[in-house]
Amino acid sequence: KPTPSPTAKWCNAPSAPPQKAKAGTPQKGAKNETTTAAPKKEEPAPEEEEPQQTENEIKKKEGWPAQEEIDKIERRGHWIADYARAVLHAKALLPPFKSAKDKPDIHVAIKDDYDWTVFFGKMPRDAKTFKPSHVYSAPNDYPNMMKEARPNEFIFKDLVPFAKAAYAALTALGAFHLDKLEPIVLREKDKTITVYLKPITKNRKNFIIGGDCKLSVSADGSSVLKKETLHLRSIELALKTETVGGFHKHDAGDLPTETDVATVLLHPSIAPHYVAAPVWFSEINKEG
Repeated sequence: KPTPSPTAKWCNAPSAPPQKAKAGTPQKGAKNETTTAAPKKEEPAPEEEEPQQTENEIKKKEGWPAQEEIDKIERRGHWIADYARAVLHAKALLPPFKSAKDKPDIHVAIKDDYDWTVFFGKMPRDAKTFKPSHVYSAPNDYPNMMKEARPNEFIFKDLVPFAKAAYAALTALGAFHLDKLEPIVLREKDKTITVYLKPITKNRKNFIIGGDCKLSVSADGSSVLKKETLHLRSIELALKTETVGGFHKHDAGDLPTETDVATVLLHPSIAPHYVAAPVWFSEINKEG
């Protein structure tokens, strides 16, 4: 007999005659139209997954401060620190004065697209105008390059309102003396003027935390609209050459103030500096 290959099919084998199916007996592979299939169990619908929340959404739900608020405090802190540096370098160039009466009683700094310009002068009794006696300027990013300028070399429309606002703020506190409080003046978007008053230490090897306030002054600088105490107390500490860090406590307010940020930026050796508030515990580092 021939042996078919494993893949060969016998084509000449007789096929079996088809069988008739009995009634009620379905053929293999055929559907039985006389029987009913068992009902399928309904599967529960899959649970809808909750959308993933962003980090900011989770923090908002948990009551965290808004990131926009934190960023605003940091930006303002940088601005205050830049202002203070400009004034500090300008003060170093002031000539010696024969008596306290000859010293300027008002100074303001104004920043434009290129320079910081610092003006020193005396406020007349009517407090209606301001004529600077000493003017110094430096590039925005290089306050240490401060140099003397002519009093009439720089003309700014904000000069007189700023000087009046500083005078009004100092007078409102009953501490009209530049040896005690440093005015930091800026124009807000709503045209009002904000004046920060920070305490001054006579010892350059020390720094002061607290003791500051924030005043809102009318657009022309003539009247104080609102006063806000930023810290209820103050403390004067010695600066260290090495980084040691530190912390202070807030009795009111849940976040560091813009002046807290400025103080750390001006004195990097106290970073990291921590602020313990009633609710939040915040860190200020050398960058803000």
